[in-house]
This record gives sequence, C-alpha cells and structure tokens, in this order.
Amino acid sequence: RAEEESKLMATQIREAERLVEAACTESETAKIEQRLACKERDEAKQKAQAAMAQAEAAQNEREACVAATKEAERLVTAAFKEVEVTRRLKEAAREALDAQAELSQAELRRSAQLAINLSK
Repeated sequence: RAEEESKLMATQIREAERLVEAACTESETAKIEQRLACKERDEAKQKAQAAMAQAEAAQNEREACVAATKEAERLVTAAFKEVEVTRRLKEAAREALDAQAELSQAELRRSAQLAINLSK
C-alpha cells in the first residue's frame, strides 16, 4: 500500500510540475504578448501624433490661405478704387482742358473784338 501511495504522490508531483511548467510557459507568453501590445500602443501613439501634426499643418495652411484670400480681396478692392480715382482725375483734367479752351476762345474773341473796335 505504501508503494501505491508513493506512486500516487509521484504522479501528483509530476502533475504539479507539469502545471508549474505550463504556468511558467503561459507567463512567458503573456509577457511576450504584453511587450507586443506595448509596441503596438507606441506605434499607434506615434501615428496619432503624426496625424495630429499633419492636421495642425493643414489647419495652419488653411488659415494662411484664408489670410492670403482676404489680402487678395483687399488688393483687388484697392485696385478698383485706384482705377475709379484715375478715371475721375482724367475726367476732371478733360473738363479743365475744355474750360481752358473755352477761356482761350473767349479771350481770342474779346481781343478780336477790341482790334475791330480800335480799327474803326
């Protein structure tokens, strides 16, 4: 009977050793899986940071485009105003030349009339 108990204990010890080895293997597997998960997390974090940097760059570019568009609109408005002012200046210059021509004509007529009156 002692021999049977000894065999049974030997079997139980082997089973316990097998369970310990399986637990160690499982623990090692879990450690490997944890390292892989950490690596994947770090890679995902880097990708997220890169995506955020790209999004920020795109936002900055969009803001720069909006600012450039507003500046272009301001320049176009200024150019239209300048064209209008130039048109008005030309019109005023034409009117001044016309008035000068009328004045010259009136002075010529007056001088001619004076000459006629003096010659009589």
